[in-house]
Parts: sequence; structure tokens; C-alpha cells
Amino acid sequence: MKYLLSVTCVALACWLCECGGATARCSSDSECDGGRCVDGSCVPLQDSDGDGIVDSDDNCPDLPNPDQADSDSDGLGDACDPCPRGNDTDSDGLCDGEDNCPQQPNPSQEDADGDGAGDACDACPADPANDADGDGVCGPQDNCPSSYNPDQEDADSDGLGDACDRCPFDPANDSDADGYCADADNCPEVNNPQQEDSDSDGEGDACDPDDESFREGDPADPSCSYQPPRADFQPAEEGGWSGSDVVPDKNQVMATPAVANLNDDNGDGLVDARDIPDIVFNSFDVSGDPPILGYGVLRAVSGNGTAELWTVDPSVARTAPASSPAVADLDGDGLVEIVTLRYQGGPVVFENDGTLKWSCADQGADNCVDYGQLHFGNEWGGPAIADLDRDGSPEIVLGAAVWRADGTLWWQGDAGLGDNGVGPLSVVCNLDRSGDPEVVTGSTAYASDGTILWDNGEPDGFPAIGNFDGDDYPEIVVVADGAIRLQEHDGSIAWGPNPLPGQGRGGPPTVADFDGDGRPEIGVADHDTYVVFDGDGSVLWAQPTQDHSSSATGSSVFDFEDDGYAEVVYNDETALRVYDGQTGTVLFEAVNSSFTAYEYPVIADVDNDGNAEIVVAANDFIYGQNHGIRIFGDVLDNWVRTRRIWNQHTYHITNVTEDGQVPADEEEGWLVYNSYRQNELGSGEGAATAAPDIVATEPGAGVAGCPGFIVLWAWISNRGAIDIGPGIPVSFWLGNPAAGGQLIGVARTTRKLEPGQAQRVMFTWTNPPAGEHSVVVIADSDGSGLGITTECSEDNNAATLDGVGCP
Repeated sequence: MKYLLSVTCVALACWLCECGGATARCSSDSECDGGRCVDGSCVPLQDSDGDGIVDSDDNCPDLPNPDQADSDSDGLGDACDPCPRGNDTDSDGLCDGEDNCPQQPNPSQEDADGDGAGDACDACPADPANDADGDGVCGPQDNCPSSYNPDQEDADSDGLGDACDRCPFDPANDSDADGYCADADNCPEVNNPQQEDSDSDGEGDACDPDDESFREGDPADPSCSYQPPRADFQPAEEGGWSGSDVVPDKNQVMATPAVANLNDDNGDGLVDARDIPDIVFNSFDVSGDPPILGYGVLRAVSGNGTAELWTVDPSVARTAPASSPAVADLDGDGLVEIVTLRYQGGPVVFENDGTLKWSCADQGADNCVDYGQLHFGNEWGGPAIADLDRDGSPEIVLGAAVWRADGTLWWQGDAGLGDNGVGPLSVVCNLDRSGDPEVVTGSTAYASDGTILWDNGEPDGFPAIGNFDGDDYPEIVVVADGAIRLQEHDGSIAWGPNPLPGQGRGGPPTVADFDGDGRPEIGVADHDTYVVFDGDGSVLWAQPTQDHSSSATGSSVFDFEDDGYAEVVYNDETALRVYDGQTGTVLFEAVNSSFTAYEYPVIADVDNDGNAEIVVAANDFIYGQNHGIRIFGDVLDNWVRTRRIWNQHTYHITNVTEDGQVPADEEEGWLVYNSYRQNELGSGEGAATAAPDIVATEPGAGVAGCPGFIVLWAWISNRGAIDIGPGIPVSFWLGNPAAGGQLIGVARTTRKLEPGQAQRVMFTWTNPPAGEHSVVVIADSDGSGLGITTECSEDNNAATLDGVGCP
């Protein structure tokens, strides 16, 4: 009977038949019909979830998953894996891919500093930069968060570590902002960047009540003038800024700087025209390939290149790196404020000393307007400052948005912006010559309250204002989409659009009388050309350039000789150039690199020496080897006087006074100066050709040191019409140099001399020869026969003292 049962089991291929009390044995799957050989026994196939995959091969046997997807290759299919893209290493209920601390249980996922690392595993839970300088001290506790200083040394206990403290032994950190720390400053509480000490007593002239080497009351001639020769240019770099110990990686500049007086340089308690102007700009760094501009920081430096005044800490405000700042007195305190654009969009305002006044974000995100969203986060534009409602309190205009002086968004228009590239440059002008002025873009004019006065349906673009037809109403020059057109004050088209010769979108236009014909012309830069158009739209001249990066750079204009022919000042990707306005001839060229945005060089008397200088931005992250801010002046001192301010990208003389005040009723500049982005002296600001007259008088000699030395001196008097700066050379000669006299030595003045002021300059003559001699003193002479200052008279620079010798 047992034999028959065994045969039946085999015939029916039963899987678990108790044949003789044992399971069917096997050595391979082929011995198990329709089943599998597992551990030497035949077992039936089973597909519990019905997905066509037998349980033994199914990575999710209880959940259908015919694709058997296993993203993290852990043997558990995605359909039944609670962490299909990784494990939950710390068992806190969050998969590693979504866990901000995958190695540390933290089910609440707290992240106080928002840096993506949870507090449970973040070495610096309150520092989003996570100890950026790598010194082991987190940002909030680090007294130099951007400089490596693990020892946290702070010699002057001012809260700023020695590693990043420009004045590590001065707790007030150069409180007078003259570039000298208190331990090295001969007037620690009075701004005196030149450190003049006429009587060599260790106390600077600016704070020394006992200066017997200075006097006032000498005669002066207000009609003293000097007319420079035409196009006699010998420019040279006079100074600038190329980097800082503060946020040192931010040394690239690609925007138009602003110039204005920020501080009291001469220690008289006032910030006025007697002080040295200052330069304000945004600087940035880049990263990646292709390079991406990082956030900017706002900086201010002295116009004479002697001091860095301040840098805004990026933890206080980060700025749009290629935006141009504007400067004016917003609150009526007699001191200017600085307006620039936030990295996140909208304006932010600082006091003259760099402290934060307000940010548009103070009143919420809706109070800020971010035009950078139109250009992938980039913003190259700049604000304009004007008193739109003529109430004595200026407004800030950016594109088609206007903020009150206290930071409140007044209105935002929904038509033209004044944009032809990567951000707006709208202007303000009283188009209809009545009531309040208008905000003018390339295609739209907004009334002062934001209502649309007109919209002509033309492409938006960069506007500028001028008078081209003599009807007393202004016209609007617009550069848009690679073409230029002229619009009447009502928005109708006078001519154009005329294509730019060099292609590209075209930069902000400049208006001036380039050729001395008494009528304005228009200068525009494009992709490959700088071109000047006559007022009727015809081309006066064009010169090849290279601006392949933005094709939207601006330019400025200045009549360097005050001869009625304005010169063009322009910087492309490779060089700074000055063009003859009449012919386009290159009068001056200096290598100066920029990847370019909307920037252009500005012209102002930045060191208050009575002559114009050129201030230009530079960057070298793509081209060249220049970065920062560079200042150029004329070696021959032939550039005439100009204003000590250039306050915004849309500067046009009448929009601001020289001390930074914004007029409630702006003068109609198109009827007075008829220029835009040109600098010249305004009404009541004197003559451009006014000059000093340096006179040597009252020479003397002190023989108390004989026979070892004789002290020689002379009074150096300014008897002209304008100030002269410090550093005037004074040479002392044994005998007349014209007759073979020998140079004894050279001394220099140490202070600025206004008309009618004089300083006694001394030189110690060691080992003088025996006998009596004639000593000739020559002012503005360095001993080589060359002077550094042009004067209305060169015939009164010498004085003679006879009978000089030891008794």
C-alpha cells in the first residue's frame, strides 16, 4: 500500500506530499515542475500581491510594484520603503534626504539661522554663514566675522578684533574720519587728512590754536583768470581706491560713482565748500564660471585719495552690485544722505557717515519695488532725487516708482520705466513748464502724483532732456532697442527712430554743445561705436569702441578748457578716452578695464584744488588689470574749475546745488545750460577760468644756529581769485638761478590757502658758506624750473633776500 501511495505522489507532482513521511527532495528547479528548489526541497511559487513577481523575488511582496523600483538600492522597493531615496539614519521619522540633520535626531527640524543645517547639528546655529572665516568662532560671537582670528584679540576693547580693526589701538576708530587712527593722529578729534603741522610742535594745524605761520588779510584779485590752450592734454592718474581691509574681496566697481562733501575735513565744524569732496560707490565680488556678481557693499573714500571714510557692513545692508548711488540732503539737516539700491530691490538710505537711515523693507515687502525681477535678479539702474510736489522735502524716483524722504512708497506706475537694458534710469523734468515736474521714461510721462500724463506707445528706453528747437519747451532724447529718437514734450515724435551705427541696445544719452555752434548735440555709446548726433538726427561723427558686454554704457561731457567746445569722456571695456567734441579726435586714452553695465566717468573737482578731475570705475574679473576707483587730473594744471558735486546718474547741474540741496523749484536747465550729464559751474559759482596767484614775499633768515645752519623763510601768499591746495613747492637758491645760482633746497606749503591767505614756509640751510650772499625764493617751483599750478601771473613768484650769512 505504501508503494502505491508513493507512485501516486510522483505522478501528481504533489509538492508537500508526505511520501513516506518526507517532503519531495530536489537539487535544481528543473526537478520541481512549476516550482522552485529551495534548500533541497521543492516549494510552490507564490505571488501574494499579484504583481507578476513571485514573493521570493519581489522587493515589496505585499504591495504591487511590477517595476520593482528601488531608488536607494537597499533591497526594499520604493512602493513599500518609507525612505525610498535614502534611509532614516537617526530614526527621527524623517528620511535622510529631507532631514536637515540626518545623523542627529531632530524631529522638529528647527533651523534658527535658515542655513539649511538644523540647530541640532549646526555648529553655528545663529550664524547663516557658519563661521565664514573658519576661525572656530561663530559670526554672532566673532569680533571679526570676515577675518580669521581664533584668538579674538581686541587691544582697544571696542568690540572689533585686532585682525579686522583698522585702528586696533583706537577705541573710537578714527572718530574724525581723516584716515589716521588716534594713536597716530596729530589732531585725533579734528578731521585733518593732510596732518599739516606748520610749526612742527606735534599738534596739527587744524587743532593748534597757536599757528604763527599763517595769516589772513593779504590782497587778492577776484578777476584773476587763466585761459588754458585748446586740447593741450597731459592727464595722469592722481589717486583712487583699489581695495580695502574691510570686506576685502569686494573690490570690483561697475557703476557710476557719486561725488559730494560728506565730512568736515578742515576742522571748522562745518561740512561745506571748504572741505574735500568724497566719492561714494558700490563694490562687489564675483564667483563661478561664467562669473556671477555677488552682493555689493557701499563705500565712501576721500576725493584726494588719502582716506577711506567708511564701508557699510553687509550685515546691515547688501546693495545691488552694479547700481549707481545718488546723493542729496533728504531731511533738511544740511548734510547729504546716500541712496542706493538693495540687493533684494528697492532703495536703502544712509547718513553721510554711512549709518543706516532707512530701508524700504522697514515698512514691509510691499513698500519695495524690485525691478531686478525683470532681469533675472540683476539691477543696473539708479535712483534720481527731486522734489516732485515742491514742498521742500525731496522724493526718490526709481523707474516708475516714487518714495517719500522718510521711505514710504508714494506711488508706482504701470507703464514705461526708463529701461533699455537691466534696470531703469528715469528722469524728472517739468515738461509743460507749469506746476509740478513730471517723471519721464522713454515712453511715458507721469504727473507728480503718479497719474499718466501721456504714453506714446513707443518702445521704452533711456531718456535725457534738452532743447533742440528753441521753443522754450524741453524735448526728450530716447535711446531704445538700438535706435535713437527725439520726442516733443507732449510725447509726439520729432524725428527717428534712427538706428545706432554700431548695433547693440545703446546707452544713456548725453546732451551738450559738442562742436561750439551754440546748439546741442547728443552722444551715445553702443556695441562698437561712440556716435554724436546733431540735433536733427544726422551723425556729426562716430568713433570705434568696444562694449560687447552690456552695449549700454553711458558717457559724460566737460569743456576742459572753457572754450565753448565740450569734450566727451567715455570708458568702454578696454580704455578711458577723451574725445574732441567737434571732430571726435582722441585727445587722451588710458587703459582701464570694465565688463560694463550703465557706468560712465564723472567730472568734478574731487580734491578741491580748483581744477576738474575725472573719476572712473574699473573692474578686472573679465578684462584687464584695473579695479576700483581711479582719479585722473592734468599734469599741466590746464583743466578749468568745475563743481565739487556729481550726485546721480541723471545729473544735469540744476537738479542739485553744490552743497547737496535739492531745489523745490528746479531751474529750467534746458534754457540755461542745455546739457545733460555735463558738469560746469552753476549760476553764482564763479568763472571756470578763475585762477590763483601765488606770490613769494617777505623773505627772511634766522642765524641763531650759525655756523651750523641758517633757517630761511618766506611768506607764500595767494593773491588770486580761487583757493590753492597744500603742497605748493617753494625753492630756495644761492644766487639767481637764471644766472647760474645753486639750489639750496625745496620746502612746501602744508595747508590750503584761500584768496588773501598766506603761509610762512621755512627751510633749514645746513653748513652755509662763509660770507654774505643773496638768497632767491621762488614759489611754485620744485627746483627743476617747473611749477604745479597755473596762475594768472607768473611774474611775481620770486623774492630776493640779500646779505644772508653767518656773522
